[in-house]
Amino acid sequence: RLRQMCIRDSINTVRRELTDLRSALNRAEKDRVINQRVFVELPTEIAVGVEHFTPHQAIGLIKMSRKIERAKDHLFIFLCIGFLTGRRKATILELKWNDIDFGTMRIKWQAEGKAETNKKRPEGRMPKRLARILKMHRKKFPTDEYVVSYQGRAIKDIKRSFNIAVDLLREQIASDTGQPVEEVLPVAYPHMMRHSAATWRMQLGLKVEDVAEFLGMTPDTLRRRYWKHHPDFQQGPADAY
Repeated sequence: RLRQMCIRDSINTVRRELTDLRSALNRAEKDRVINQRVFVELPTEIAVGVEHFTPHQAIGLIKMSRKIERAKDHLFIFLCIGFLTGRRKATILELKWNDIDFGTMRIKWQAEGKAETNKKRPEGRMPKRLARILKMHRKKFPTDEYVVSYQGRAIKDIKRSFNIAVDLLREQIASDTGQPVEEVLPVAYPHMMRHSAATWRMQLGLKVEDVAEFLGMTPDTLRRRYWKHHPDFQQGPADAY
């Protein structure tokens, strides 16, 4: 199942990149940078089934991070930021303490001097719960440059410790429920934190535009992928007769 998801996500990523390329070429042709139109064929988009953690699973995963001796600090703060802000893995790993302003409760997700990409990183409001966690973490590591760091250095990838925490959570849930461990959380990967943050906010009935701005995604993407979790989903048409 995970292999199928990776293939699906790869195809859709290629489609998005080719769409950007086609737009750039069309613009170049319009501005007469090139003298003829270039046709870019797009692969068929594959329907996306969004996976997410439940709040209970997210809390369990954060607790399990504390049991991994070498990762108990940086994995813990990574998970807290991910679940509370819904930011992408790379964005979280690149976050520096200088990008956080506790006075205004704002986080600059786009580093100074770094070029903006299609994956928007607008400045965001810091959740109060996260602010408390970050302040305690900063006291413990007062000289680190990066928020998610190990022995003072930035973390390049957190996949290994993340998977260890997931395995610990699977074993705990299997023990508590009697389920076979292989059937517990059959799919779990860091980007699911972003899916979870969007899903939970839709389940709370928040406004699409507000949630999209907070998460740094377009309202169209939010509606297409997560609107089905909103309590108002298709309510009007469903109750019309």
